[in-house]
Amino acid sequence: MRSRPLAPLFAAALWLVPGCGPRPEAEAAAHVSSGLTLAGMGQTEAAAHELELGLRLAPRHHEAWMRLARIRLDQGRFAEARAAATQFAALRPRSPYARELLGRAALGLHDDATAARELSQALALDPGRGYLHVTLGRMHERGRRYSDAIMSYTRAMEALPGVAEPRIGYARSLLAHLPTADNAVAAVADSAGRLLDEARSAKAVTDAQRAEIVRLSAYVERLRAERDRREQRVVDGENARARALAQARTFGILGLLGSRGPRSGIVSPWGRDTGLGSDASGVLGGLMGDQIGDSFGYGGLGLRGSGLGGGGTGEGTIGLGNLGTIGHGAGGGSGSGYGRGAGGFGRAQGTATARVSTPSVRGSIPSEIVGRILVRHTNELRFCYERGLVRNPTLSGRVSLRLVIAPSGTTSSATVASSTLGDATVDACLLSAARRWIFPASPGVAIVDVPVTFAH
Repeated sequence: MRSRPLAPLFAAALWLVPGCGPRPEAEAAAHVSSGLTLAGMGQTEAAAHELELGLRLAPRHHEAWMRLARIRLDQGRFAEARAAATQFAALRPRSPYARELLGRAALGLHDDATAARELSQALALDPGRGYLHVTLGRMHERGRRYSDAIMSYTRAMEALPGVAEPRIGYARSLLAHLPTADNAVAAVADSAGRLLDEARSAKAVTDAQRAEIVRLSAYVERLRAERDRREQRVVDGENARARALAQARTFGILGLLGSRGPRSGIVSPWGRDTGLGSDASGVLGGLMGDQIGDSFGYGGLGLRGSGLGGGGTGEGTIGLGNLGTIGHGAGGGSGSGYGRGAGGFGRAQGTATARVSTPSVRGSIPSEIVGRILVRHTNELRFCYERGLVRNPTLSGRVSLRLVIAPSGTTSSATVASSTLGDATVDACLLSAARRWIFPASPGVAIVDVPVTFAH
């Protein structure tokens, strides 16, 4: 009778002796190694099973948690992916990839707020992760926050040169929130067209991206065609006006008068040579004359005072009486229908002011240039405020405008970020004015926050 080998029996007996079996660390490492190998071979479910076995024995193996989270994300099992990513983040709190996995899991679970927070933390730890900017841009688009989407896609373009996706997203966000001014729409269409041209020539363009480029390009061409039609209508209108004026000069009484030559004037019915002459003195009737028919004013036309240019009676002219601007009370003076005397102008008790504080600029336009341009438009802001004061004399407060400046320099979007003024009509007037502002051209989009304080 042959004897059985003792080695297998001896090895099996070692399992029964405490401390003599395989060590948990070695067994965990074997499971994790097997899981990583299976994951590389595409056998995701078997890989996940091996990783879970290894993590039961070694729960602080951060790489195993990371790979398990990635596998569950690829499988679309987002709740399990978030659980694994949470363990990975607890072991590696400063890892941008841990925050990215948490953000992508939250995005799969439609938890946009958590996804935005986690992805923003990942980008704060590693700003060069361009595809995270693309993901954030898509989230902002889905929430119709197009200004934020444009900013995310701009950063993605800087981190991913020659990649189509951020350029497509940038163009899509521009076209989704068109401004109201015709010239600004044309500028946005041109900017979107340039971005789509860049995306078309990018490397590794997928079929889905190519289809999106075709769709957006067709929309850009429609906008450009509409711009061309508007411009042609303007040209046609100018041409029609010029033809009408030319016909009017040669038609009827004007044509007869024009046929007498360039120096002839209208003949006076009372026998004087001409009532109006062809020179300035004849046409105006002698403003400094002292006989009836020549303006009847000693010293000519004047508003007040005596001497040269002093006021005459000026019969038949218009006198200015009491004029007042905003405020209470009337202007002084006793102007009559004959224009005698000097009418003053009333002054408001409080002067309306619109004070623009230092703007916040995110983009490539220098803040000093933006500040100088805003100062030039202060009167437009004050005009909107004064209109509100007519309805509400106690109106005052602070409005913060957010402007999106296209690369062409036009204001592609203007919104009220915050307002304590409490007057929607004034807010609408401010936005209407801001959408007409033009800034210097720049390589990318700029976001400008303009705080304005209104008081009187």
